[in-house]
Amino acid sequence: MQQNKQEKSITGIFSELSGDVIYLIRQEIEFAKTEMSTNIRKALSYAFLVACGGAFALTALLVLFTGITNALSELVSPLMAAIVVSVFVGNFGLLLMGVGLYKFWKGDFVPRRTIRLVQEEAEWIKNQAA
Repeated sequence: MQQNKQEKSITGIFSELSGDVIYLIRQEIEFAKTEMSTNIRKALSYAFLVACGGAFALTALLVLFTGITNALSELVSPLMAAIVVSVFVGNFGLLLMGVGLYKFWKGDFVPRRTIRLVQEEAEWIKNQAA
């Protein structure tokens, strides 16, 4: 009779442990979702910087072509104005693109905290089972 109670308590312990492990896994999945959402928001903001930089660079090219056209029609000062404006806008666009690309390629989009926590908890479960 005493052995039967021990078996039930061991069965109960394993049942409770498996329920806790399932709950823990669900919590880790939610944590991973949250972490990935944060990483995706970062990537989108970096992509936005690249797009803005591209728009400024395109604007610089259009201003340059407009300046060349004006210079050809008047052959004087509009060329210098177009060059100054296009160099300024182009450099600003290149700066934005460079910052966006740097942050995008430097970005770490792997849920490292979640992976570390899952590894630590797996190790803890192994130690508890031993």
